[in-house]
Amino acid sequence: MKLKTEFIFRLSAVALIAGGIIWTAVNFLRADSFFQLLRDKQGAVTKLGEIKQQNDLIEASFAALAAVSNNAPPLSALASTVVTGAVAEIRDIDSRALGRGWNAKRTEIKFNEVSLNSIADFLRTAETQRPPWRLAECVMVSSPKADGIGSATLTMETVARQP
Repeated sequence: MKLKTEFIFRLSAVALIAGGIIWTAVNFLRADSFFQLLRDKQGAVTKLGEIKQQNDLIEASFAALAAVSNNAPPLSALASTVVTGAVAEIRDIDSRALGRGWNAKRTEIKFNEVSLNSIADFLRTAETQRPPWRLAECVMVSSPKADGIGSATLTMETVARQP
C-alpha cells in the first residue's frame, strides 16, 4: 500500500511539474501579444494626453478672447492712419467660424507705390491691436522709380466676434 501511495504522489508531482512547464511555455508564447497590447494602450494614453494639452490651450485661448471686449479695428482705418499718401485696396478673403461666438477672418490689403518702411510700421501697428491682426502672407515688389518704394500685397488674419 505504501508503494501505491508513494507512486501516486510522485506521479502527481510529475504531472504538476509538467503542467507548470506547459503553462509557462504557453504564457511565454503569449507574452509578446500582451506586451504589444500594453504598448498600444500606452500609446493611446500618450495621444490622449497630447489631445488634452491641445484642448487646454484652446480653452485658454477662448478665455483670453473672452477678456477682449472689442473687435480688431478695420484695416482701412489702420492703413489710412499709418500709411499716408496711399489708398489701400482691401478685399475680404474668407471668414470661418471658430466656435463660442468667434470667427477667423482673412483679409487681403494691397498698397501700390508706397514707402516700404511704412508697410513695416503698418504691420507693427496691426499686430499691437487687441485682438491683433496677424500677417499670413506677404508679397512685396520694389519699384523701378525709386529706392524704398514699392507695392505690397498683405494677407492679414484676425479673430472677430460673430455679428
